[in-house]
Amino acid sequence: MRDFNSNPTNLVGFAVSTMNARLLDNVKLIEQLSTLGWPVVIVNQHTTQEGKLNPEAGGMNHPHVRVIQSAQLGLSHSRNQAMEELQKRSVRWAVLCDDDVTLDLGECAALASWLEGDAPTSSWDNVGAVTTRLMKSPSEPWRAYQEAASNVVGTGTASLRRIQFVNSMELVVHLDALAAWNVTFNPRFGLGAPPVNGGEEVLLMHDILRAGGALISTPFAVRLHPDESSGQVLNVQAAFTQGAVHKTVFGHPTWWGLVAIFAWKRLKSGNWSRISDYLRGGAWASRHD
Repeated sequence: MRDFNSNPTNLVGFAVSTMNARLLDNVKLIEQLSTLGWPVVIVNQHTTQEGKLNPEAGGMNHPHVRVIQSAQLGLSHSRNQAMEELQKRSVRWAVLCDDDVTLDLGECAALASWLEGDAPTSSWDNVGAVTTRLMKSPSEPWRAYQEAASNVVGTGTASLRRIQFVNSMELVVHLDALAAWNVTFNPRFGLGAPPVNGGEEVLLMHDILRAGGALISTPFAVRLHPDESSGQVLNVQAAFTQGAVHKTVFGHPTWWGLVAIFAWKRLKSGNWSRISDYLRGGAWASRHD
């Protein structure tokens, strides 16, 4: 069994995002973060004074845990704050955590060992992030792991299509590389950044690829997320977000091909009203280029 506390020189840390102290409802994650003893930065965005997170209430008053209270809303802002603080503590890799996930501690230790020296690469300088397997339960993955599709490089259509299917809870980001490339999460995207409801992870990966960096997939199942993702239901906001993300990443003229594909799928499903939402998202992204 892997040593849960084996994390040489703070190689790996956790960037945890929550709002209005909702993390306190996830007793298991708080216990796991405390047990593991690795660097943790929790950014609690609050809309009221009552929404502030009291570390004493959740038993998070440990030297390795830092709680940041922020009145600035938006998931991208939260992730950026947490990653910046982890880098100040000389952490090299950040596991992104929403407040509704739990961890597999053994898989966390396996990932740290792999990053320390077991990985099949001589240098991490050009690797912007690694992806892990996201699980619904210990025996049920969100998607099949494909060994053959281990690396994503370049900004060709195939690479840009692949990053559309990576969930933020699958990412472990390389803080040193992101800082060198001046790459952060785009604050115009992500939950809490109206009118979109996500897409921040795709924009981050796109910026990594544009900087000449690579994404490497791994088999480690670090996080569990049994609930449905906010982007899985194609409502007005999700369709708008897809249009905005696709337009930002693919640009002209490829985006118009995606419009045709999106429209064809919606017409087949009878959900044709989402087509106008997708187009509005693309128009919104064009105005902010």
